[in-house]
Amino acid sequence: MMPRRHQITMTPAEIADFLDREKTLVLGVQRPEAPHLTAMWFVRRGSDLLLWTYARSQKAVSARRHGRASVLVESGTTYETLQGLSADCDVEIVEDPDDVLAIGAAIADRYGSAMLSADSADGRAAELRAAGRRRIGLVLHPTRYRTWDHRKLGATTTTTAT
Repeated sequence: MMPRRHQITMTPAEIADFLDREKTLVLGVQRPEAPHLTAMWFVRRGSDLLLWTYARSQKAVSARRHGRASVLVESGTTYETLQGLSADCDVEIVEDPDDVLAIGAAIADRYGSAMLSADSADGRAAELRAAGRRRIGLVLHPTRYRTWDHRKLGATTTTTAT
C-alpha cells in the first residue's frame, strides 16, 4: 500500500494549475526577531513566482539581506478539500524600471480592477508607472516544494480544518 504522503503529493502540472487558480500567497522572509509574513498577489511564470513590492519595505530589505524566502499557498475548508503547497525559494531582486513595470503589468492583468482604479487604458498605464517608481520586483525561484491535495484521498468526512 502506498504511503498517504505519496497519495496527496501534487505533480508539477498540478502545482502549475493550483498556482494559476489561487490568488494570494503568504511570503515569508527572515528577520533577526522572527520571520516576516505577508500576503501577496503574484503571477506564475514557468516555475517562478513574480511579485512586486515597495523597495523600502521590510520584505524587500530582508529579501536583499538573505536572498531566500518561503511561500505558502493553500485552499479548502474541510479536510477532504485541503490543497496547498509550501516552497523554499531563492529570491532574485529586479530593479530595472522596465522589468519592474513588466512584473507590475502582469500582476495588474491578473487582478484587473482590484489593483488599478483608472477607467482608461492610458490612465491605468500612468497609474502603473507611478506605482512602479517606488517598487522592485521579486522573482522567486522555488528550490523545494511540499504539496498536499487531500481531494486525492477520496475522503467522505466533513471535519472542518483548523
